[in-house]
Amino acid sequence: MAVRLLSYVSLLLEQIIRSEKLKAGDGLPAVLPLVIHNGKRPWRAPRDLRRLFVPLPGELRRRLPQLTYHVLDLGRLELDLPDLARNHLATAFQIETCEDATDVPWMVTRLGGLLPPEDPDLQRTYTAWLLPLLRRNFPGIRFPEIMGREGTPMSIFDENMREWRKRQRQEARQEGRQEGLVEGMRRVLLRQMSLRFGRLPQDVRRRVEQVTSVQELEKLTRRVLRAKTLQEMGLG
Repeated sequence: MAVRLLSYVSLLLEQIIRSEKLKAGDGLPAVLPLVIHNGKRPWRAPRDLRRLFVPLPGELRRRLPQLTYHVLDLGRLELDLPDLARNHLATAFQIETCEDATDVPWMVTRLGGLLPPEDPDLQRTYTAWLLPLLRRNFPGIRFPEIMGREGTPMSIFDENMREWRKRQRQEARQEGRQEGLVEGMRRVLLRQMSLRFGRLPQDVRRRVEQVTSVQELEKLTRRVLRAKTLQEMGLG
């Protein structure tokens, strides 16, 4: 990876020199090599290019190319910290590492709500990354365009999300799994609230666990995306 990043950095700097028409004496921008790792095992590869070379005398070793890179090891990051609740990159990383399909809709909805509508390029970038990821990790769930058109994020996905929930409720009723559906919705809601507000008081958890209505749980799930406090949710 260190060798590959050395090539990437060199090509990037060459492109900058050409596109910016830099001349002798002009300074180059700093480049921070970054690896985003989403594997199950911790990252073990050497992060310093010099560690890859055979042993050399000190004077010759000083002439070797130098490069070190930073690793974001997603499986080892604390992404549910309260300080990261409004961080769209942390939310994207949560989607990247999510293994439960029932958590995906509200995570995607929250991501769309965090993206600034005045930055359509950022929305397009997230869409280009997110759609293949969701289709690869969760086959069988239909994901249309994630970021809305004309600066309105999530408009299309919200409609599909309601249809998906409706299908889930119908299937649960048909198969006699209403109780399991309610339990799953409670679990998703509690996790969503924890990510939004931090550690939940025991009395708040008990109130959520006492909700047996699918409709009421859906209202709370929608409300948590907009509420700033537990009081605004009616649970504080």
